[in-house]
Amino acid sequence: MQVRGYSLSPDGRRLLHQERTGGGRFLVVSHVSEDGVREAARLPIAADIYASGAFWISNEKLFGFEVRFLGALPTLEEEPTVTAWVMNADGSDRNTLWQEAPDKKKKKRKKGRKRKPSHKVTFALLHSLPAEPDHVLLTRMEQTPQRRDDTELDVVSDIFRMNIVTGDMEKVTPDHGIEGARMFMWVPDHTGVIRMGYGEVGKEDEPVLLVRKDAASDWTRLHDNDLFKRGKFSPLAFGADPDILYVTSSMATGRDAIYRFSIKRGRLKGKIFAHPAVDAEQLFFTPDRSRIAAVSYYDDEYRMEILDEAFGARLEKIADAVGSDDIFLGGTDEEEARQIILAGDERSPGQPWLYFEETGKAVALPALAPWIDPDAMAQVASVTYRARDGVEIPAYLALPTGTERRENLPAIVMPHGGPYIRDYKEWDYWAQFLASRGYAVLQPNFRGSSGYGDRFSVMGYGQWGDDMQQDVADGAKWLASRGIADADRICIMGGSYGGYAALMGLVQDSALFRCGVAWAPVTDLKQILVQDNAWDKDSVWYWRVTGGRSRKELREISPVYQAREITRPLLLMHGDQDDIVFVDQSRMLIKAMNKRKNPAPLVYREFAGLGHQIESEDARAEFLREVEVFLFDHNPPDAPADRAEAGDDGEEN
Repeated sequence: MQVRGYSLSPDGRRLLHQERTGGGRFLVVSHVSEDGVREAARLPIAADIYASGAFWISNEKLFGFEVRFLGALPTLEEEPTVTAWVMNADGSDRNTLWQEAPDKKKKKRKKGRKRKPSHKVTFALLHSLPAEPDHVLLTRMEQTPQRRDDTELDVVSDIFRMNIVTGDMEKVTPDHGIEGARMFMWVPDHTGVIRMGYGEVGKEDEPVLLVRKDAASDWTRLHDNDLFKRGKFSPLAFGADPDILYVTSSMATGRDAIYRFSIKRGRLKGKIFAHPAVDAEQLFFTPDRSRIAAVSYYDDEYRMEILDEAFGARLEKIADAVGSDDIFLGGTDEEEARQIILAGDERSPGQPWLYFEETGKAVALPALAPWIDPDAMAQVASVTYRARDGVEIPAYLALPTGTERRENLPAIVMPHGGPYIRDYKEWDYWAQFLASRGYAVLQPNFRGSSGYGDRFSVMGYGQWGDDMQQDVADGAKWLASRGIADADRICIMGGSYGGYAALMGLVQDSALFRCGVAWAPVTDLKQILVQDNAWDKDSVWYWRVTGGRSRKELREISPVYQAREITRPLLLMHGDQDDIVFVDQSRMLIKAMNKRKNPAPLVYREFAGLGHQIESEDARAEFLREVEVFLFDHNPPDAPADRAEAGDDGEEN
């Protein structure tokens, strides 16, 4: 059984979650009290639904949406059918509100042109409108092509006012009057009045920030393009003061900091929190929304800066109730009398709880992955090492379970995908599986990773196959230099960009890496940019990947053109319906590698019907079996008896 997506009804008396079992997927509604959880309804999710969501719009009713494709997963360029519905919490009286089907009259693409699916639709509750008990505000977000020959993806957000009694929906997206603007965010104040809109317009992605004083006022566009540029500025929420919008901005420090923003003056009005090394993340308000109670951030692990004494005391009560200091705050009821809490560290996906404010009691909810025993999993340590040019690289290190040995271990260096995201100290089933099989696992947040400020991110732009790659290799050298890893038993493994880094590790550092495992890797940089419709010097993504390199220079850092340099064993896997990195990227590499005169061992697996992610439990199990067999053949861990003996030696030392 697999559980996700807990949410509370407005009165906190019912709980909604999604559940996957051997019998399929279900929406589950339960009654909750301090006496425990009692299932009230189990509503099947049809097998042909690719993606779905549901949320409370009242104490008795659910709103949901379903995304379908012709097959189990989308094929390239296929558009979905999207259905929106409303029903009672017991599953009765379900009504379809509307259905969006693909446009059959849409012009076909020129032969040979490939692009990603044209749109993806999701819905969310924007505001419960407490002054209008029969209405709620919903937001509909569509990732859709809008610019340059209808090829680039943008998020466009619309707002609907829904009557929860009749199901009638009225589109109330503000009419901003800016031709061609792509508004991807609207922010209501605490009363439900939409008072801020954020988006872009034009080929140069000029920021659009719209504000108004109240529902009766006209919209005003603020002009400060440097401050409002996407990626450096983000609206968060209104508090109790109608003039103050809370935002993040990295303009002053190069890292996301929390500020007050004055609607009247159109500028920042005082910093609330800035961390000296990493980005600020989430805001937590006091119950009356008059003050910021805390700000979360993630340096080596998740932390909170407590700004309100009562909030800090409440966190301590919650930690006592759930028996863990590692807690994450989830959704609440309208009165904030009950709250969903996730407790646990990197050794499990976490244990959810329902906390009762009045009594300080917590009730355990069904576990997210009940088959995982945290005590049997590996502890993960935060480490840093210096790259060859002196840049300090943060990383996470998991050491193998079942042994006390901590020296001369077989090891896996596992760069993350993206690449402009980051790894966190949290549950990672790849890392935990490898540690359970006897390997040390290093997850480097190489330069270019997000979360450490603009400077660290920008250092990775244009550094595919160069500084970012060297950071990964330097992580392997650090493992060996510290005596953690046996220098002759280090492999490299990753997915997506991490798969690209694994391949380039074999190309550039065959003396360092004994073998490689790549899932859904990029192999031809020019081709992936063409497929992303980003082979264009006006594209930001073009510069982030290429750094302005010529076609010839790109070939030098594209694994498909360096296949002859791959002289170490390789396990390559890809889903044949991948719409992010097309399976052609792996097929081209296999074709090139089969032309080598002295080929190293090569295993290639295509997963039929699978996309970019390894989505199902069966596919994950099959993937891990392939990894285990390959690694045991080409970088075997210590045998159990040897590991125990090595542990005894380690204790003596």
